[in-house]
Amino acid sequence: MPDRIVRCSDGHLYTAQWAPFFSLRAVRLGSRRFARCPVDGRWRLVTTVEPRDLTEAEIEEAKRHHAGLQ
Repeated sequence: MPDRIVRCSDGHLYTAQWAPFFSLRAVRLGSRRFARCPVDGRWRLVTTVEPRDLTEAEIEEAKRHHAGLQ
């Protein structure tokens, strides 16, 4: 399962293993999930982001933080 870039509702970017129909450490809410953000440790709504919609700097920032399986 490849890593995906995700964004929390506070705007933090990070990577996570995003399984389409499965989540261990998050509550699924349609295409979004309620999960713990690894940037600040708070629980927020998160959703996947397409890399083509991000700058190179944003992609590098996302790669600095990893949440594991969500």
